[in-house]
Amino acid sequence: MNDKCETVTKKTVPSLKKNTAIKTGGNLFCVFMLIPVIYNFLVFYCGVNLGSIALAFSTPTPDGGEIFSLVNFENFIKELGRTDSAVYMALFNTLEYYLLGLVKFALTSLVAYFFYKKVYFHKIYKIIFFLPSMVPGMVYISVFKNFINTYGPLYMFLYNLFGIEMQPLMAQAETAKTVIMFYAFWSGFGAQLLIQIGAMNRIPEDVIEAATLDGCLGFREFWYIVMPLIFETIATYFLLGIVGIFQASGPFLFFVGEKMPEVHTLSYWIFTQAMGGKTNYPAAIGLIFTVIALPLVIISRWAINKVDTVTY
Repeated sequence: MNDKCETVTKKTVPSLKKNTAIKTGGNLFCVFMLIPVIYNFLVFYCGVNLGSIALAFSTPTPDGGEIFSLVNFENFIKELGRTDSAVYMALFNTLEYYLLGLVKFALTSLVAYFFYKKVYFHKIYKIIFFLPSMVPGMVYISVFKNFINTYGPLYMFLYNLFGIEMQPLMAQAETAKTVIMFYAFWSGFGAQLLIQIGAMNRIPEDVIEAATLDGCLGFREFWYIVMPLIFETIATYFLLGIVGIFQASGPFLFFVGEKMPEVHTLSYWIFTQAMGGKTNYPAAIGLIFTVIALPLVIISRWAINKVDTVTY
């Protein structure tokens, strides 16, 4: 009996040491793998944002230094009260692009449902909607601009068919803004469609069959069955949209560049200011809208968590 106990003890001790060594090695591996992540967080997030906050509360001096000042925030309040100021127009355009994104998301959900139900020629429609996402953005924008240019295919089509001489669409701010919003709306379908179709394909067929037997068809099936079952995907998109509510933008760099400030959004205006060497005022504006967006994100997250989700 004693010999058996000694044998078990001798086998157990090396086994415990081996398990401890494996666990220690695994922990060390995780620590080493986290070092680049922690470095990235400290330098490129904490460092950059702390520097941006410092810039927001300072103004440059003639001798090249920086002094503490609230003049950036005072200028923002003054510009926000003027409808012809660059900041006011940029904020207005940003909210328009955000609303456009909400409309696009709603329409994407409906289009994804048609693909999910495999309507006639759905494979051809998928290619049409996915095409802007397949082609590199700069190439697609170049083709799009040539298509709408004077004497381009669109111009010649309208002239030959209706005798209409189309004015240059990118020459005026109003038409240029409409063109850019149309392009942003059309080219953004691909990724959202892919994710929503994937979420719908995960719905058990038994659920859809049961709804069909109960007479739940067409739009009722879409609204009462499909949408609640993919609510987690919808909630994620919605929350990400709230996080980036003041970052909504379009491809202005390739379409108009730094000209036409009437069509710029807030994020692109900050980009142009920073590229021009003006960092204090844009940093203050970024800080203001971060403070505004933070409670919106928290409230939205709280509201989403209150909704009962369906698991399957």
